Amino acid sequence: MKGIEKMDLDYIIEDSKILKIEVIRIKKKINSLKKERKFAINSNIGLNGPASAATKEISLLQSKVDNLKKKINIVDRGFPFFEKYGFVENIGVRLHNFTFL
Repeated sequence: MKGIEKMDLDYIIEDSKILKIEVIRIKKKINSLKKERKFAINSNIGLNGPASAATKEISLLQSKVDNLKKKINIVDRGFPFFEKYGFVENIGVRLHNFTFL
């Protein structure tokens, strides 16, 4: 396993701390967007477009939070989480460099 330990395995998440920090960051952004949306809705200068855009962004960010919470649950139960794109990219590079006999 020493070879694996030396590799850059950034697609394996074994500690939920980084995920929890990302959830906090996204929640702060959601709160900021909610304030912007409230201002846009309460203003009398016709900011319906920005209010609608903020609502859509809040929904998108909330789905990211929900997805991160699922990942946190996986990692906190003791299972590593594999980021699909990093994993596939790493396997592809490794297979490309492999010589078949």
